[in-house]
Amino acid sequence: MVQIGVVGVGHMGEYHVNVIKMLESNGFVKFTGIYDINESRMKYVSEKYNVPAFDSLNSLLKKVDCVTCAVNTDQHYLVAKEVLNANVHLLIEKPFTLLYREAEELVEIASKKKLMLQVGHVERFNGVIQELKKKYLKKTVYIEAVRMNPFGKKTRDTGVILDLMVHDIDIVLNYFEEEISDISSYAKKIYTDFDDFAIANILFSSGLVASFKCSRASYIKTRTLAIAQESNYIFMNYDTKEIEVYKDTNSHFEVDQRELIYYRGGFVERITVHEENALKDEILHFINTVNGREKQNFSNENDLLVLKTALKIVKTASKNCDIPYEGDI
Repeated sequence: MVQIGVVGVGHMGEYHVNVIKMLESNGFVKFTGIYDINESRMKYVSEKYNVPAFDSLNSLLKKVDCVTCAVNTDQHYLVAKEVLNANVHLLIEKPFTLLYREAEELVEIASKKKLMLQVGHVERFNGVIQELKKKYLKKTVYIEAVRMNPFGKKTRDTGVILDLMVHDIDIVLNYFEEEISDISSYAKKIYTDFDDFAIANILFSSGLVASFKCSRASYIKTRTLAIAQESNYIFMNYDTKEIEVYKDTNSHFEVDQRELIYYRGGFVERITVHEENALKDEILHFINTVNGREKQNFSNENDLLVLKTALKIVKTASKNCDIPYEGDI
């Protein structure tokens, strides 16, 4: 059985611990232990979830086949490099790294050592995205992604583009395989020294336009994706797990336990997707790639493209707005 550990048990890392304990109880994996540089936090999580705590990263890596990593973003590269050099498979939270060359180096190490390296873009495993991918993606002309969060108490070590917008960049680049022609973007600092609100537009070589808006200064949480296609208009809500497909009356359609709502000139096909735990599915997929039961669904080349695109958006916004850019693109 695969032995797994968690490195970094802060806000996001605790979610990893909870999911892995559940997977262990169902016989999918052996949860070997956790490590965090914050000893008091590690002790708290260790006692809460009844999981062993290790006194160093190296001591944990000697006991496991793979780890999930949820350390601060500025530590991603250093920790990931140590993990991979110890011949341990790695699932690392997004954003991949702060610098593109760092991510390239990690991909190269993993490739040479034949290790699984997965970036934690959890929306890939959201049920509504899976449903969308199976049946509804056709010739698309326009995409609009909106992701608005309240500020909250979570420590922020990156801007909202690398923190939130990167989810939607990942979805668009993975499911609409088009070459980027141009990027425009604007951003604003509100509560932190980084971008807290941002908008971006990407023009693809086919003429497809993708528009992104994200904020962590909202009073209302919103996560939606709208897709205008030649034959219909799709509106997807990540939070309610609903997809609405707007079609004209001349469209061919099939009804399969879905709700139809008629309006003037057409109808709406409304699909509610059964709610699953996307983080559980993400980690389980990682475990199954480590033990050879599944092939990796997403390539590291795409992970690099997502990071490069996000960094370009930050860089473009920094030229027009008062936000920092310390990337290498």
